[in-house]
Amino acid sequence: RLSFCEDSRVMLGDSAEDAFAYVQHLTLYDLEARGMVRPFCIAYVCSDQLKLMENFSELSTGFSQASD
Repeated sequence: RLSFCEDSRVMLGDSAEDAFAYVQHLTLYDLEARGMVRPFCIAYVCSDQLKLMENFSELSTGFSQASD
């Protein structure tokens, strides 16, 4: 039985280093891959936390298109 994993999304931050990230974990299905899946993690990193928060929806939509 084949089951599909949902992408996971998280916002990470380190104010001491002034670095913030939107991170998305996704699974691509590939018949040639070991276990028929290829897990990936993609991220957008910047120094502006507000920019990430304001663009969360756009980042999520754009990154999700990578796994379609």
